[in-house]
Amino acid sequence: MGNTAMVEKLKFQLDAAHKAKESHEARRQEMATSKQVTGRSSEAQELLLFRTDQSGRAWPVNAPSGPQEPHGDDGRRKR
Repeated sequence: MGNTAMVEKLKFQLDAAHKAKESHEARRQEMATSKQVTGRSSEAQELLLFRTDQSGRAWPVNAPSGPQEPHGDDGRRKR
């Protein structure tokens, strides 16, 4: 009827793809449960920003102490 060798090869590839998908999903679920077990939330993590100049020197960016508001005038001339 047809090319049985090609059919067997494609079945083997399809089976391998199914197994790979199942193992990927299992790892994903395992990672999700391990994140829940550690109890670390995004609020508990701290992020530190650095500024780098052209010569490669780096220093931490100072965080604003309060709400930032624009400085100076709004561009119109006051009389």
